[in-house]
Amino acid sequence: MFFECTSACQKTCENYKTFQESDCDLMPLYTCRCPEGQVMKLGQCVDAVVCETCDALGHIVGDVWKNGPCEQCECMPDLSTRCKVIECPEAPICGEKQTLKKRDQPPDTCCAVYDCVEEVAEVICPETKLQNCSEGQTNVVSHENGCPIYKCECKMELCPPVTQPQLEEGEVTSIEQEGCCPHYRVDCYPEKCSLPPLCGPGFKVSTYEGKCCLKYTCVPKKNVCIYRYKYDVLDGVQVTLPAEESPEAEFEVGGLQCGGSSYLIIADF
Repeated sequence: MFFECTSACQKTCENYKTFQESDCDLMPLYTCRCPEGQVMKLGQCVDAVVCETCDALGHIVGDVWKNGPCEQCECMPDLSTRCKVIECPEAPICGEKQTLKKRDQPPDTCCAVYDCVEEVAEVICPETKLQNCSEGQTNVVSHENGCPIYKCECKMELCPPVTQPQLEEGEVTSIEQEGCCPHYRVDCYPEKCSLPPLCGPGFKVSTYEGKCCLKYTCVPKKNVCIYRYKYDVLDGVQVTLPAEESPEAEFEVGGLQCGGSSYLIIADF
């Protein structure tokens, strides 16, 4: 639609078949005008074909629409309406061990649609029992031969927290996956164990079992005595030795003549 100085008489749906601009007796006006090939209808420019409708619903020539689920109508060139009933296909013929089954469709569907489906033998399922799942597992429902069953599946959030164990000498940890959950594994490496201690005079090494390594301690020997030298001779002069510098020696009981220049410590007999 555009504005120009034009005839005051407009071509509309009511007069477009007989309209002649030269027949207008009114003074020209500066007003709106429809483009060539269009006419005015209810204040809007439309193609002339829209002026011709087949029914009160405004269907124009060439329109095709459904009148209910099973009737299709068309607006003909002579502005008549031609309707026909939709022909539905026949249901298929199913084979052996097949059943005809109707599909679920919207309520306004005209034709029913059928499928041939395999017949399924009735399955009698056993009672469903929960499984005794391991750490970090939970029961989930699965299906086997058409029947529901419980199976154990891993669920990491059910695993306990992994805690570093207290280690003894010679032990080394590593993390391994045992089932669903990770665990610390403790291995013994004897080469990492301590050597036996060097015990002093009058003592011997005693061993006992540990988790990985042998444990050692120094215990007194039986039937021995420890002789601690109290004096020494330096440059021909006898001197008293400090206690922390006094050397010690081990002797069997009865095999040592104790003199006044030393004293004797007797071990446990």
